[in-house]
Amino acid sequence: MGAHLITFLGPNNYVPLRYRLRREDNETEEYTPFVARAVSKLLDCNHVTVLATETAWAKNGEALSNALEQAGRRWQRETIPDGEAPHEQRQQFRILLRQLQQAAEQAERVVLDITLGWRAQSFFASTAIVALMAAERLPEQISIVYGAAPPKPQDGDVAPIWDLSHYLLMLQIALGLAIFKATGNAAQLLQALRQENSRACRMAVAAGEDAAQRNTTSLIRALEKFHAHFAELRVPHMTIGTAAESPSSQTLLQKLEEYAQRCEREHPALVPLLDEIHAMLQPLPCTSLATPEGHAALAHLARLYLERHQLAEAANVAREGLICLYATGPEATDAGHETYDESARQQAEEAFRNDQSNRGWADIRNDLEHCGFRSSPAGALNKAVGKLVSEFSRRVEKGKAKEGGPSTPDKKEKHESLFLRASQGGRVLFVSRHAGAQEWARRQGLGAVEVVTHLQVEQICPGDVVVGTLPIHIAAEVIARGARYWHLRLDVPPEARGRELTADDMERYGARLEEYVVSLRDAD
Repeated sequence: MGAHLITFLGPNNYVPLRYRLRREDNETEEYTPFVARAVSKLLDCNHVTVLATETAWAKNGEALSNALEQAGRRWQRETIPDGEAPHEQRQQFRILLRQLQQAAEQAERVVLDITLGWRAQSFFASTAIVALMAAERLPEQISIVYGAAPPKPQDGDVAPIWDLSHYLLMLQIALGLAIFKATGNAAQLLQALRQENSRACRMAVAAGEDAAQRNTTSLIRALEKFHAHFAELRVPHMTIGTAAESPSSQTLLQKLEEYAQRCEREHPALVPLLDEIHAMLQPLPCTSLATPEGHAALAHLARLYLERHQLAEAANVAREGLICLYATGPEATDAGHETYDESARQQAEEAFRNDQSNRGWADIRNDLEHCGFRSSPAGALNKAVGKLVSEFSRRVEKGKAKEGGPSTPDKKEKHESLFLRASQGGRVLFVSRHAGAQEWARRQGLGAVEVVTHLQVEQICPGDVVVGTLPIHIAAEVIARGARYWHLRLDVPPEARGRELTADDMERYGARLEEYVVSLRDAD
């Protein structure tokens, strides 16, 4: 099948140049006015697709076709519009995307030459590549090249052909990192890292360098292991490791730090993404799941699953994390270690089940396990699981859940308990446009409620709960619709009025929730 070159043709006057290509340990050259001929010969492309406007083809089409035929290349022309109007620009993009797809299906290797891409055509090419990459339809062997002619080229000038495939690989890694960060799925990232590793080792050998210095196999193995543990919900393996192995999150963090140092030099655009993934993983490794540090790691892991809409995983981690709060020590939490005792774990689970404050967990877990095949499946599972994860996180932060269950609830705990009870069968809407108030709500363990900056009263349904500082006539209408209204009240001193309050300010001024019953009555 060979290689397929996709190239552009412009309407300019082209002079013969010495197009020079350096690959690994050798350098080759082609003297020609047309970069398409040079690239097709130097990169051994036996089929060429030329994208050209009518104007460009009228000026240079015959000469280019003769040059390609003399070089023994099969070619085809694809006419593209000038691109003056938006619909012509869209048509240019569609044509380029189609040609890339067809080349990927018909050839072992694809080369995209953007040297003569006019106006936005080079950007269209990049966008098309990213789209195919995201759809996993980009061929593994694809190169992007650019013939760097001098600003005012003269006959015989040297024009080095730049291989830009390095940046395409950086795009692939960036996309893989973004998918991994968003979903926990590292499959696409692993594929890109393997390609980069292979390319880097080849280049090192060609340059006479030590390939081991550029080898990222250890990063790939660490990522493979964490990817498997995250997908299979192997909580101890990710957090505390086993008697034989370190936590997979810890090993991956170490390898990512080493890779980030290399990216500072070679892939600088990847560094912010790597920093975000480092922040995502950093709270996970710990020494024991019986410690506050271990409890915090479990709460963080539950939130990671919840943020990625993996509800069953989030609920299970939160439940097992709560059981760890009832444990007497590492013998009931640290699975995979010599001290672990199944009977101690069973005792902790029994204490968890006997605590009446945990009675809602079983229903949620059963509903998830049965996939909706029940006579009365629960609604809005994402909100229900979100509340469970928030409750677990709050208990971890408060350090309240010991053997025998949590102590007498404080004001914040009462707020969460009220929300959990009142929201059965309805929504909880926290109405505020202020960041301080939203942060205050989060601190109360209300992270799973729906925050809105503007209340659409006509969308309120019976059973809903509305929280905020509404005008009295709006509060009356909320209640008239069968909902409940809780007023956010605080005692603000005169000197603090009229300015934006932080969550700390609100706590200092005694922020609290009070339920109000308001009805409208015509004045006599």
